[in-house]
Amino acid sequence: MTLHFHMIAFSRTSSVQNSFAAVAAANAAFPAWASTPLADRRKALRAARDAIHAHREELARLLTTEQGKPI
Repeated sequence: MTLHFHMIAFSRTSSVQNSFAAVAAANAAFPAWASTPLADRRKALRAARDAIHAHREELARLLTTEQGKPI
């Protein structure tokens, strides 16, 4: 697999090394995720969706503040 890198964003709180580590972790996790039965993947994604929905007000405040926008 050939990987092509180009910057799409800049973060003051992360480093290039952290970004590469995140990509490496995702690549390492992919085979296990891909071999997970569809029903289990669906269950995990729905649990994530439900957690986001349950905390949507808090997440909205955090993301808005993070972006420096007024609430």
